[in-house]
Amino acid sequence: MRVFIAVLVLFFSLQSWTKADDISDFEIEGMSIGDSLLDYFSESEINNSKANFYKDNRYTQVEFNAIPSFNYYYAVDINYLTEDKEYIIKSISGIIDYREKKMSECKKELNIIFKEDPWVNQLRITTSALSAAIGGVDKIICNNITQKLGQAPDFIKRLTRNTHIILQEESRISRVQDPSGGSFYVEKLTNDLSQNAWNNIKLIEKMGGIKSLTSSEDFVVELRKSREKLKKDIEDKNIKKIGVNIFEDPDSNPINVRPFEEAL
Repeated sequence: MRVFIAVLVLFFSLQSWTKADDISDFEIEGMSIGDSLLDYFSESEINNSKANFYKDNRYTQVEFNAIPSFNYYYAVDINYLTEDKEYIIKSISGIIDYREKKMSECKKELNIIFKEDPWVNQLRITTSALSAAIGGVDKIICNNITQKLGQAPDFIKRLTRNTHIILQEESRISRVQDPSGGSFYVEKLTNDLSQNAWNNIKLIEKMGGIKSLTSSEDFVVELRKSREKLKKDIEDKNIKKIGVNIFEDPDSNPINVRPFEEAL
């Protein structure tokens, strides 16, 4: 279930869980084992940053602190063979200053919210909030269950605000060692999904990153086609959504909402 939660984060938050296929896939500020330090720093910068604490003179340690180009790490320690004039990285580690850490934010995706039977939306929102919390985000923003219908009444607003409190205080996920532990079937299925997602992420990076991709007209066209296909699959019940095209509630309890424009 731990992998399952991580995959949900990929879909609902924007915060991805990844698994490296090779040690070179592990990066700290873009640097990996096997890279040359000369690709990132000048030789004088390397020599001025030496901080050798080893008794074994075969290795030299360099420590880069508070480098302006670093986006996430406060300090990075790197080791290379002392006799190596190419300064090939043999080990790398980093220190994050959480006081300056950029906050990761997770906002619930509107694609999980439907007009039909809005009460079921609360299950979807709660599940995605749980996945984001276990995934390690710092901030969670939950849409309310009437987001596709109109302005939420006070009770729905309160329900939305209390979603994370219910998870923390009533479900007590913070007091369980492995709140996402589950069956092998679920973990195997979602591990396959996460591996496929990771392959897509690497493919996007090879194509120049997400910014380059979104500027491509072909990509925008394919994205539009994919969205239309999803809508049709839901209409044709090829994809089943509880309360939308399967197990509809015959005694639905409608929620009185006002259009968004009336709230202005």
